[in-house]
Amino acid sequence: DYLYALLTGYVPFDKLTPEQIKAFDVKKDDYFNTYFPGHKIAMAPPLADDKVTYADNTKSTVSQQASDVTEFLAWAAEPH
Repeated sequence: DYLYALLTGYVPFDKLTPEQIKAFDVKKDDYFNTYFPGHKIAMAPPLADDKVTYADNTKSTVSQQASDVTEFLAWAAEPH
């Protein structure tokens, strides 16, 4: 759940409220993530809409891609 939240929790600087910018000392070049402790993260958002083409025409959203990544990692971690 945390990895899914982390992958989908990025908020662009222009979508932050003035209160969030002030409270977390967010600069224009910082990455803000709702679920990361402290909310400022050095990693740029790794996923973006329409960056993957699905064979079955599934809509390529950040949420769908994050779900696929977390499902794959859970599958890969299963010892059997």
